Amino acid sequence: MQEPSRLALIAGFAAVYVIWGSTYLGIFFAIQSIPPFLMAGARFLSAGIIMYVSARISGAPPPTSVTWRSAFIIGGCLLLCGNGGVTISEKWVPTGLASVLVATVPIDMALLGWITGLARRPTLPVWLGLIGGFVGVGLLLGPALTAFSATSHLALGMSILLIGSLVWSAGSLYSLKAKSSPSLFLAAGQQMICGG
Repeated sequence: MQEPSRLALIAGFAAVYVIWGSTYLGIFFAIQSIPPFLMAGARFLSAGIIMYVSARISGAPPPTSVTWRSAFIIGGCLLLCGNGGVTISEKWVPTGLASVLVATVPIDMALLGWITGLARRPTLPVWLGLIGGFVGVGLLLGPALTAFSATSHLALGMSILLIGSLVWSAGSLYSLKAKSSPSLFLAAGQQMICGG
């Protein structure tokens, strides 16, 4: 397999940063006129149905009750709690601060993976990276916390975000061992249907 060019790597990272990063802004504008859970639920349910039907038409085997159970847990953790937490919290938390708080997911993943035995104990370089990342998030949050301290619901929104990120991490770790549909497209559709 040929290595991707440097330009392709840069373009890929740029696309992820722009597309993923704009999600927070898109959510902010959408929840100005649509209730947060209705907006997120409709988004994932419609996408899930499209993916599910497309996968089945393309020949993906029918899902089993076991794969539906996994999809229910993963979709509930990632989409309902994780993304739903982002969506509801953006009623009170500015989009930039929301995206920074979600940056705690790598810390959650490393620590939960170690605690649950799904991952090895983090090595010294990993600990240093986690601490550096946490300090970086703290430095980015510091000015925002003082700038938005007058907002009474800020602490509630931040708590929802952090809990949602923790549940997202737990769901991601669960998905490593879960029995999902062999078709990744079908599995993603099932998760979106269940999480929507």
